[in-house]
Amino acid sequence: MVNYNRELTINLAKVDPSEFRRRLEYIAENGLLPAVRRVEVYYTWTDEERDTWVGGRAPGSTELLPKLYELIPDMTGLVDFIWTVGAVPEKLLNTLQGQPEVRLHTNIWFNLCYHPLVTFRPEEVDRLQNNPNLASLGIDVLYWEARDCTRYTHPVKRVLQSCPNLRKLKIDIHKAITVGAFFGRVVVPSDYMGFGFADGQRPAPLRELELLEYPFSPLGNQMYEEQDYWANDFDWSQLERLKTRYVSFALRIMPKLISIREVDFGAALLGAETEAEARTFYQQVPALLESIVVPSLTDISIGGLRRHGPNLKKLEIHQQGSFSGLGWRLAAVDVERMRWIRDACPRLEELGINVSRDGAWPYNIFDVIASLPRLRSLRIWFELDLRNIMNIKRPYVTFSEAGKIFKYLHERAAQNGSRLQELEIVSGSPPSSRSGRLTQRGGRIFHMQTSFKCLVSKRDDEASKGGFSVQCLQLSKEENERLRRLEEMDAMTSPTDPVVAGPICSAFDWARYGMEPLSVLDRRTVDMGPRHPITVPELPNVRLLMYDQEVE
Repeated sequence: MVNYNRELTINLAKVDPSEFRRRLEYIAENGLLPAVRRVEVYYTWTDEERDTWVGGRAPGSTELLPKLYELIPDMTGLVDFIWTVGAVPEKLLNTLQGQPEVRLHTNIWFNLCYHPLVTFRPEEVDRLQNNPNLASLGIDVLYWEARDCTRYTHPVKRVLQSCPNLRKLKIDIHKAITVGAFFGRVVVPSDYMGFGFADGQRPAPLRELELLEYPFSPLGNQMYEEQDYWANDFDWSQLERLKTRYVSFALRIMPKLISIREVDFGAALLGAETEAEARTFYQQVPALLESIVVPSLTDISIGGLRRHGPNLKKLEIHQQGSFSGLGWRLAAVDVERMRWIRDACPRLEELGINVSRDGAWPYNIFDVIASLPRLRSLRIWFELDLRNIMNIKRPYVTFSEAGKIFKYLHERAAQNGSRLQELEIVSGSPPSSRSGRLTQRGGRIFHMQTSFKCLVSKRDDEASKGGFSVQCLQLSKEENERLRRLEEMDAMTSPTDPVVAGPICSAFDWARYGMEPLSVLDRRTVDMGPRHPITVPELPNVRLLMYDQEVE
């Protein structure tokens, strides 16, 4: 897939060797190399390849890339090189060092259960040391024991200390848990497993930090000592974006955040102490924010919202689901809170909120949302309510209902002079594991989620007439087309009709009928019991964005 003017993207799972060489030759021979601004090399793995060590589509086609490396010096306009296929090859690193203006973006990713070709092995991490190109680094490591963790944290520390142009860092180092441990306390090793910065050691000044999970010392005093060291010895003056669940740490560095624009506490653990720390942060942070993400409006408070509201362009108030459902409902935005948001945030362009529904769609809340004068993008989470899996919340979120809701919102927004362009509706938000991550297989039951995206047509003539598209994000492009055709036909038309016939999975049923199949679930089985035969008998792994949207 190539955009000859700007981008060169290479999916090694799909690339044909001869076609790839022809494309590179075409770009070179037609003098297009200086126009390339961005190169991305990635690999789309199937679930089977991740979960087993079989999957015969191993990226042997990486052998094609030396030809690409040879052309990099002639890409005089190249700005970003993104590599997400395991370890970055040494030949690529050596080539990029001759192009100091090119920024390298990569991930150190490890999960022992997944195919080894997906992972960035610990012995290969040191090759990133002293790299002047490294601008963005993601660390996503799943560990079982302390030694699994330190095999990565020790070399990663050396990389963080030695790369002078690193500006964006994501840290997600988490302990694996199973479904059995999901409901109890996750036991973390007592050994220290972190980076161990000391005596003035620190990374380069960051502009973006995502601190999702990190093995601070399990001993309370030592944990706070490490947080204090980071707060006092790191340079935070250039940080523009912070995403973390460690609100106490954010509060420690808060006085130094003179450049901060975006703060995301969406993954923070709930509790009175954490909420109080979050409110203090928003009331005292030295810069006015443009983007705020919190689990509940109480985490920012009305005072904090009034302070940042005139400057705010994005606001997300979203809490993950729970088995009791109580926390979710307390965090849901009602019509009165929605009016507060509208009045406090006149420049809001992106909004995401939890909204309750009890037997009917909340049109009173929709009306307030539609009165936001600059709103362009909206995301709404509706509760699935796991307290009683035999009695799922109604009305059901379906392909048809998503389209009706967007039509309603879009028309009323237009009447108020706003131009709502997109809406994402999500039914169900999996409960937080609070610590660690569910294993892929054990966690499937917690991925009961259906989501739909509605987009205004890109064609001006269609957009002016209110034209828009709807797609279920759990289904392929072909399955979404079948849903659309079913909508245009008689509502009682069966998917086995020759016009729309094809394999039926539970995700397709959920998109068309809602989560109603769960209402007839036999408590002793995982059979979804759909209205008509299903070709995939087991509970599907329903996951967000399962299909590739790239343009050939």
